[in-house]
Amino acid sequence: MDKAIAIFDIGKTNKKFFLFNYSFEILKQESIRFDETTDADGFPSEDLKKLVHWVRTTFDKYNQSDRYQITHLNFSTYGASLVYLNEIGIDTGLFYNYLNQNS
Repeated sequence: MDKAIAIFDIGKTNKKFFLFNYSFEILKQESIRFDETTDADGFPSEDLKKLVHWVRTTFDKYNQSDRYQITHLNFSTYGASLVYLNEIGIDTGLFYNYLNQNS
């Protein structure tokens, strides 16, 4: 089983996943794009449900693999967007894009 480092690079347009070995060679790489949705103000916004689903299913796919042992996890993201979470980490409202000056 290869020890691996998982990285999610969440950009405004492209969302990427990388799995590296300890020599920082890419073992796996995936990329996806989502159509934007709108927030309560009608401003273009990230589709949080799609993003969370993709992150969870992608991580689970490799974390449950017999080939890789994920030992480290990192995220790089864009902006300073806002979403409210409840006490168990579930989003309780809309996701607000950091570019929306009304949020």
